[in-house]
Amino acid sequence: QRVYNFPNTKGFYLACDNQTLCMGTRDNRTILLEPSTGRQVACLDCDTRRTEAGAGTEPPAQDDESQDVQLDMTDSVIVTATGSGVVTEWRREDLQMIYQDSHHGEQSILGVSVVGDLLVTGGSLGSLAVLTVLAVLVEDAKMRELTMMMINV
Repeated sequence: QRVYNFPNTKGFYLACDNQTLCMGTRDNRTILLEPSTGRQVACLDCDTRRTEAGAGTEPPAQDDESQDVQLDMTDSVIVTATGSGVVTEWRREDLQMIYQDSHHGEQSILGVSVVGDLLVTGGSLGSLAVLTVLAVLVEDAKMRELTMMMINV
């Protein structure tokens, strides 16, 4: 049994494989850890638009869940979703952000899953977003483009 303590971090959600343990926090971050040691490898800011748009201003009043981060991952990507509705896709090999949007508007995201080339999120008001990841080869550089289909349930 291994126990890793993070006294200054409130964990909210976990995803893990043999290489990485990802912990979504209650403050818009995802912490990547080495599973066998608990050593922090990286930290992802899951709502960069908040820091860009709100620099020097008072943050908007939001509910307690607005900074909670849920996540899922595959061998090639990590996908995070914040309680304030921001969905971000990160390339796993270099942790470069390759997509960020609020396709549910200001709704809280209540679930995120990525399987193959599908990314699915559920909004708190009953919407379901299904995004297809399309890989495009442009001058030897791989770019990703997401197309989205919204489904109201």
